[in-house]
Amino acid sequence: MELSRRPSEEEFNLLLKLNLLGFTVVGGIAYIIHLASVLLGG
Repeated sequence: MELSRRPSEEEFNLLLKLNLLGFTVVGGIAYIIHLASVLLGG
């Protein structure tokens, strides 16, 4: 039974892009929420 394998370069690049996109989206949302709370005097 094969438990794990080394990802191909194409698969690795796709996962890398998806992870970076996810981090960017989550960070952007957190920044907007923080900015809104500061501007509203929270």
